[in-house]
Amino acid sequence: MVELAGHLCAESSSTTAVSQLLPDITNDEQAAQYMRRVFEPDHRAIRERLQIQQPHVEVHCPLIPKGVGIKSLPVPIHPYAKALMTARKYVPLWYFLPVATAEGRTGSRDYSVDHGHCCRRSSATLIVRASLNEIPDSQLAWSQIRLAKAGFLEALKLGDYTSEYITMFTNFYTNMDIHPEMCRIHGERVMIHYHSEMRMAWYDAFERGEPFDLAVISKNVLQECRYDIESQIHQERNESIQAASAATAAAQAQLDQFSENEPVPHRYSSRANHRTHPYRYTSPRKGSFSKDADRAYDGIPPASAPRSFRRSGE
Repeated sequence: MVELAGHLCAESSSTTAVSQLLPDITNDEQAAQYMRRVFEPDHRAIRERLQIQQPHVEVHCPLIPKGVGIKSLPVPIHPYAKALMTARKYVPLWYFLPVATAEGRTGSRDYSVDHGHCCRRSSATLIVRASLNEIPDSQLAWSQIRLAKAGFLEALKLGDYTSEYITMFTNFYTNMDIHPEMCRIHGERVMIHYHSEMRMAWYDAFERGEPFDLAVISKNVLQECRYDIESQIHQERNESIQAASAATAAAQAQLDQFSENEPVPHRYSSRANHRTHPYRYTSPRKGSFSKDADRAYDGIPPASAPRSFRRSGE
């Protein structure tokens, strides 16, 4: 090391400079310090130039296989869900419903666009935002969960999950569908609550590096979910009773207010006292009024009656 430092000194300086520096270099450590002091500025400048040029390094586009197409279109997915699934994060199941997919297609994405060459490596990033219409798993219907699970299982491939994880999620939904809890009263509400809590708990454990088998239905958690649902139903029933009582009290108050006011006298028609029948007679065949019926309705004898009878009636 000392000989190499002396050789470098000889090449970069005169004989007088070498004679002045060589007495200071007596071991390998001093020689390493000298070489670092000489070459470090040059290396730093080279690294800075490479870092500036690195984003503009040309990347070759992959070759297109001629005559090879696709069998079907890829499964559409909301951009927000796609970003989270790629990062192996928790995604609400609502994003895999057709309504969310349609929303993603209509422009819920916001890109930071680079107008450079399509095959150039750029620092532009894709910004995706959560939907304002997002519905949590606890508020979905069981029919919606069944509809969205297919898209969710298909999107697991974006996160490069192994086949064991995909099988676990598949068995998770299958075991919930065939569980006896679904046959009980409010069973769907209980299973919806269980599905929401267990999915969030699994992703939290997965981020900590402690995943568990989600396909195993926990009896304790299921019992806690049933207790929560029964408490919610009891609370909803009490609220409905209170609302009905308040509506009844308001109606009774309005009725009492009307009864306190004086009743408006009813005005009868002057012709009503002369009528012998409340309604006019109609002909059963023609369905219209006859002259005799009209006269009888008004208290006048019919025209076909004898004249003497008419006079006696008058």
